[in-house]
Amino acid sequence: MPLYYGSIDGRENRELFQSQTNAIYGSGYLLFARGDQLLAQSFDPGTGKLNDEPQSVTNGVANDISTWHMDASASARGLLVFSSGVSGDFQLVFMDCSSRQISAAAPASPPACSHRSRPP
Repeated sequence: MPLYYGSIDGRENRELFQSQTNAIYGSGYLLFARGDQLLAQSFDPGTGKLNDEPQSVTNGVANDISTWHMDASASARGLLVFSSGVSGDFQLVFMDCSSRQISAAAPASPPACSHRSRPP
């Protein structure tokens, strides 16, 4: 499925790349999945230009292939939240830029529960 960049005024509409999922923007990066890999690529939303090559953020990100949707969200302040797609209890954790766990943001919970949290 092609991922497009389009201007609000409709003057520009062009394909960026092929993707198996949706993409999200956060902190200067376009995040998208290829297989179970979550990738980040430097992106200028004003010009719609991708810079450099995609870099792997983590693996195991959950994808719903029926809706082309990955379970990830990013904030302008650099917070990234994603689901690993495994069954069983879930735990929301804070991780640093090298994918090391810093701390738990909430206790482990069954999949039906949800938590609200904020960065430390």
